[in-house]
Amino acid sequence: MHFTYLGHFYQPVIENRQDLQEVLTLDEALWCASCAPICDFHCDPQFLRFLSENHSHITAKGIKNAIQWLLSVLQENAPLPQDCSPILPLSSINPDGPSGKALLTTAQYILKELSYAPDTQQICIEDIRAFIQNVKGRPLNGDGVISKNCIALTQSPLIPDFLKDVIAITGGAIGYDGTTGVTLTQVQTVLSAIPGYLEWLQKGELNDTPENKVLLPLREKTAEAYAIYKKNAIRIQQFFDYSDLLSFDSESNEKFCNSPAAVRDLNPPSSEKIQTYLQGLPLARTTSPAMLPTNPDKINPSDREWWKSFYQTILIPLCGNKLFYTRGDWNSIQESFQPYADYQQQKVGALLEKVSIEQLRLYQNNSQIEKICTNLVQRDLKVTEILRHTEELEKLLLYRSYLITFSNNFVNFSHLYYTQEQALFEQGDILLDGRWFHLVFPVTDLTAHSSTAMKSNLFILYLEAEISATEKRLFATPVTSGNTSNLMVGKRGIFRNLQKEEYIVKIVQMIENPINLKEALSAPFSKFWKQAETKIEQWSSNKEKGFQNSMNQVLATPENAANTAKKTDDDNAAKTARSTNTFMSASIGFAALGSAVAFISKTLSGMTAVSIWLTLLGAFLALAVPLSLLALLKLKRQNISLLLEGNGWAINAQMKLNPLLRKKFTEFGTYPKNSTGTPKRRVASTIVIIILLAAVAWIAQKIYLFL
Repeated sequence: MHFTYLGHFYQPVIENRQDLQEVLTLDEALWCASCAPICDFHCDPQFLRFLSENHSHITAKGIKNAIQWLLSVLQENAPLPQDCSPILPLSSINPDGPSGKALLTTAQYILKELSYAPDTQQICIEDIRAFIQNVKGRPLNGDGVISKNCIALTQSPLIPDFLKDVIAITGGAIGYDGTTGVTLTQVQTVLSAIPGYLEWLQKGELNDTPENKVLLPLREKTAEAYAIYKKNAIRIQQFFDYSDLLSFDSESNEKFCNSPAAVRDLNPPSSEKIQTYLQGLPLARTTSPAMLPTNPDKINPSDREWWKSFYQTILIPLCGNKLFYTRGDWNSIQESFQPYADYQQQKVGALLEKVSIEQLRLYQNNSQIEKICTNLVQRDLKVTEILRHTEELEKLLLYRSYLITFSNNFVNFSHLYYTQEQALFEQGDILLDGRWFHLVFPVTDLTAHSSTAMKSNLFILYLEAEISATEKRLFATPVTSGNTSNLMVGKRGIFRNLQKEEYIVKIVQMIENPINLKEALSAPFSKFWKQAETKIEQWSSNKEKGFQNSMNQVLATPENAANTAKKTDDDNAAKTARSTNTFMSASIGFAALGSAVAFISKTLSGMTAVSIWLTLLGAFLALAVPLSLLALLKLKRQNISLLLEGNGWAINAQMKLNPLLRKKFTEFGTYPKNSTGTPKRRVASTIVIIILLAAVAWIAQKIYLFL
C-alpha cells in the first residue's frame, strides 16, 4: 500500500480494488477517522444506511464489513469505478460467491420486468429503484399486509367485511402502498378469540336455570344495574366504614364533614371548588349506628342523581322500599352482584364487542377465511424474498459505486486536500467579506462544538442560515487567509449549498485567533493597545463626568448653594491631594527617565557607528526572533480536525494547514483574465522603500561620524 503525506499525516492512497483490499488489513490507528455521524455526509442516503450499523454513526468496522462483502460478491478481476458510476455490469457478479447466484437472477428478473431486451448485460440504480416502487404499488408487494387491494385476488364475499372488522378491532397495519390492512398475526388473533367470546356471551344469556337466576339477579336489567352499582359502590362502602368509626370516635363526624383546611380553600367560592369539596365528603352524614337514608335530599348533592337511579334500579328490587338501609342490606346487595362481577372478570375478547354477534358467528363458521388470508400472506412472502434480494442488489451497486470515494473521505482525507470537488462532509460555500469560505461544516450543538473547536487555534466563524421561516441551520467555517479586521458578530453573507441553492447567513459567534504571521506577530501589541484604549476611554469618561458635575454645581439653585460649596471644597481638597501625589510620581518618573537618557548617551558616545547599528540590530532581533517563533508555532498548531470532532467525529489525524491549503479553503475573488485597472503586485514600490531605508541609514551614519 502506498502512502502520501497530507496535512502533517501519512495517509493511505486508495484508488482501485487492490487498495480497497489492503484497507482490510490496515491498522485502524492509521485511518484518518474511526467514527463519524451519518448526518454529516452528503451522499446517497440508502448507501449511508447500508454502511451504518445503527443508522446514526459510521464506524471503521462497518466500512471493513462493507469492503469484505463487496469483494466476496464481485468477480476477482472486476474493477471498481472511481467516479461513482451508477451502472453495474452483470458480468462483474460472481455467481459462485455468497448470494451471487440469487443476485444475478434478481438482476435478470428486474430487467425482464422493466421490459429490457433479453441480452441486456448491465443494470443501474434507477432500474432497481423503479422496480422497487413498482412492486410496492402492487396488491402483493412483500410488506406482509393484506390490504383492500388484495380483495380482488380472492373469491370469498366475507373477506371485505372481515378485513374491515379486523382493522376496527386491532387497528390494522400500514402497507408499502400507504393503505391500512391487516397482518396474518392480527387475523389469527381475532379468529382465535371469537369462540371464547361467543361462549362467554352465551353464558350470560337469559334463561330459567337456577345458575342463570343467580348470575342475573335482576334478569334482563342486571347489566344496566351492575353498571350503576359499580360506578359508586366504593362511596356506599365508605359511608358504612365512616359510621363504624363514628361509633368508636364521636368527633370523627366533625372531622369528615367540617375540615377547616377544606373550608378555607372555598374562599373565594367557585363551582369547581364546591364540587371538589362535596366529592371529598361522605355519601351522607354519618350516623351511629349506620343508617343510610333513602331520601335524596339527605344524600350528598354531588351523588344525588346517581342515588336516584341506584335506589329505583337496585335497592327497591333487592331490599324493598325502606326509609333507611343498614350494613346488612348493603352486604346483601354485594353478594347478589358478586356472581355477575366474577362473570365480567372472566370476559375474553373484549375488543370483539365492536363487531355484531351475527357477524362473529359467520366468521366462526367459515373455515375458509383463515386459509384465504394465509394463502395471501404466503404469496406476499415470495415477493418479500424478491425484495430482499433486490435490496441486496441495490447494496452491491451502491457499494461498488461509492466505497472508494467514501474511503477517500474517511480512511484518508484526500478529497479534502487534493481534488477541486468538495469532500463528502463539506456542506457548500459561504461568500462573506469579499472571500469564499469553502470549508463549511454543519453544527448541531453550538456550545459543545465551540468548546472543542476553541482548542484548534483557528479563527472560526459560526453562522446561522435561515433555510425557511421555521428552520434554521448552523455552520462553522475556519478563516485561513486574509485578515480579521472586518469580521464581526452580525455580519451577513450568502451560503450556497451543493444544489446551488442560496440562503442568507449571519455570524452569530466567533473564536478569535491569528490568521497569518502578521497577525500572530502583532497579537501581543494589539492586546496591549486594546488595554491602553480601554484605559484612555475610562480616563476620558471620568473627565467628562467631572466636567458635568462641575457644570451642575455652577447651575445649582441658591438653597443648595451652601451644601454644594461645602462638597466642592471637599472635592477640591481631595483633588489637590491627588494632584500633589501625581506631581511627585511624575517628577520621580522624569528623573528616572533623564538618568536613563544620560546613561544611554554616555554609553553611545564611547561606541563606533558600526557598534551602534549592531547593538540596535541585536536588540531588534532579541525582540523579533522569540515573537516570530511563538507566532509560527501557534500557526503551525492550527488543527482542522477539531472542527469535525466538535460534531461527534473520532479523528486520528491532526489535520494541519500549509500555505496552499490556506488559500484553497479561504479564497479571494479573482479578476477576469486580461482585465485592466486591477490591483497589481507592488514589487517596484517595495524595492524603492528598501533603497530609501538603506539611504537613510547611510546618511545617519555619516552624520554621526561628522559629529
